[in-house]
Amino acid sequence: MGIVRSMALYGAPVWADGLTERNVALLRGPQRAMAVRVIRGYRTISFEAATLLAGSPPWDLEAKALASLYRWRGELTARGERYPPRVLEARRLELRRETMAEWKMRLVQPSAGHAVVAAVSPIMEAWIGRGHGALSFRLTQSVQWLGDHCIDLEV
Repeated sequence: MGIVRSMALYGAPVWADGLTERNVALLRGPQRAMAVRVIRGYRTISFEAATLLAGSPPWDLEAKALASLYRWRGELTARGERYPPRVLEARRLELRRETMAEWKMRLVQPSAGHAVVAAVSPIMEAWIGRGHGALSFRLTQSVQWLGDHCIDLEV
């Protein structure tokens, strides 16, 4: 998803604050398509479920984080302050945490993909932070099945 994400978020600090619902919908289309390919899921899977399983936060949230980082760096530069790489990395990490927290809040009431979101949300940080393991078609279907049955059993 790296190249498509980079192309979609090109210039994000300029346009992120002016996003409308229509623009967000335009960003979601290619992100969903890429997420479905990454997880090897059916094309009927929802945006929320596909991006969660792929571990890809919504691009509108990422655009806002990039804009915030850009403004922060601009403010420091305007004041003549220099920032060491560790300070920059700490700011990026802080913005990543904020992005994940806002994404998690959005997933509290998903528009679709309730079963998958309910199954993966409790372990969202571990799921996204895992450094290994690709999703196969069978594993994706198992997660969907597990989500459906966890909701039915209220586990």
